[in-house]
Amino acid sequence: MNVNVERSDGTVPDGIIPKRLYIIKGEQVWETGFTNENRKPYSPPFEKVARTSSRFPDGTTLKFAVDLATPQGVQLLRVAGDQVIASPQ
Repeated sequence: MNVNVERSDGTVPDGIIPKRLYIIKGEQVWETGFTNENRKPYSPPFEKVARTSSRFPDGTTLKFAVDLATPQGVQLLRVAGDQVIASPQ
C-alpha cells in the first residue's frame, strides 16, 4: 500500500518521519509500519510503502491515520477519512 503524506499547502516540512500506519474500517483497526523500499523516480516526494496482510477489494471505504515524528521528537497523528480503495492502473 502506498501512502502519500501531504499538507493543504502542498509542502511537507523537512525531517518529518512517518512511524506507523493505522487502517480503520468501522470498529476494526490494523496497524503496520513503513518499509524502506525505494520508490520509482516519478513517485511523489513523500510517498511511503506499508505492508499489511489484510486485503481490501476495490470500492472499500477506509480511514487512515499516520503517526509522524518531527526532528524534535514531537509526535503527530494525521487522519484521512473515507478513502476509497482502487487498484493501481
